[in-house]
Amino acid sequence: MENTTTMQPLTERCREDIQKKVDTDPTVAVARNAVTAVSVNKVALDRNKVLALDPTVEVKLDSLKVTDQKTSGRCWMFAALNMYRQKIATQLNLEQFEFSEAYLQYFDKLEKAYFALNFLLGNEEPHAPHTEDGAVDLSDRRTAFVLDGAADDGGLFNYVNNLVAKYGVVPSYAMPDSDSASNTPAMNRAIHTIVRRTVMSQGSIDEAMKEIQRVVGIHLGTPPTSFVWQYRDKDGNFHREGEFTPQEFAQKYLPDLDQYVEVAFDARADHEPNRAYDTDLATNVWGRPVYRYVNADIETVRSVAVKSIKGEDPVWFGCDVNTQFDPMLGMWDRSLINLEDIYGVDMGYSREGRMMTWEVKPTHAMVLTGYDEQTKHFRVENSWGVKDHKGVQLAGDGYGTMSSEWFADNVFSVVVKREYVPQELLKAWDGEAILLPCWDPMS
Repeated sequence: MENTTTMQPLTERCREDIQKKVDTDPTVAVARNAVTAVSVNKVALDRNKVLALDPTVEVKLDSLKVTDQKTSGRCWMFAALNMYRQKIATQLNLEQFEFSEAYLQYFDKLEKAYFALNFLLGNEEPHAPHTEDGAVDLSDRRTAFVLDGAADDGGLFNYVNNLVAKYGVVPSYAMPDSDSASNTPAMNRAIHTIVRRTVMSQGSIDEAMKEIQRVVGIHLGTPPTSFVWQYRDKDGNFHREGEFTPQEFAQKYLPDLDQYVEVAFDARADHEPNRAYDTDLATNVWGRPVYRYVNADIETVRSVAVKSIKGEDPVWFGCDVNTQFDPMLGMWDRSLINLEDIYGVDMGYSREGRMMTWEVKPTHAMVLTGYDEQTKHFRVENSWGVKDHKGVQLAGDGYGTMSSEWFADNVFSVVVKREYVPQELLKAWDGEAILLPCWDPMS
């Protein structure tokens, strides 16, 4: 039905009437005095909730030192490698271990650029539409999506496995982070420029990739083709296992990558439970499958995560991280920050509505490494280091605590082994999927 309401401009009198009501409300004055002095989140922080959110959990996996992605958008990669490192640390009795994120990042940049160039200029499916004169149709929404993100840091769980399956992994000392690994804008801008220039000139993909590899190598260094694997265990014993290729190292120490399933809660009414959904173009490696999740209710998502933790397997998960979150305390809870009382405004509406209007979406990936059956709290391993940007120590040394209510409101998906997933969901995961557009909120 057409909206026939005639909208009037916001007049000065209207603004004055609103302001009079605001000025005569004593609660506004109190809130304004507080919020103009310190951040609104500090003012609205519910101290009772802070005290109630006990970080002690019944089931707790090994506490390795948290990693630090710094200002890069590599959370998806850090979370997956943090999940995978638990096995090697336990198996070899290590105090600390970290895979090299820069190693996978190097190939991620190359593969994303190659995917974009193939989509935009190649003849194989999928490919962008072209105009009658053979140029790329820049008005196409898929084309715009690919051009906009050809060198972005972001990714999904399947992106990690795509890279590991092709390139393997190495320990962090074999290829440590460069400055550009954790501070990516200059590198990303250069890659984007080469991709976009090549598209506009309908140039050579091979020539563009030579230039991109040159740029990435300057920023990140050259990845090793082999390295000597050596370590000292918790008992002080030194081990030198010999020379490994990245593929050999992955084969020896990583689990079977094909055994992982992404179980999600997609609250939209037209997205059925017990169905698999694929996202168009959501892959970083040409020829590899796109992002897939199997839809379930939120209680099932929570249940498979708890089963995995109790089975001593950490859980990769995606969430809207900054909603109801205090970074210094490392706490996530549904009503941790009471903005409604500060503003005097109702801020709540349904999860489906919040998702459909982009109020919430997956913005960050972390790892669940503990659970308490009595409080229903989760222990969270983040990848933001142990200090904030001002050098102040974070509570829990970078580990945090999440309430079950926050999980229900803001967690979108978890990645667990098949053994923890109900049979009806596995059947859906292995079956035909419904294809979603590349701009879908779930990706």
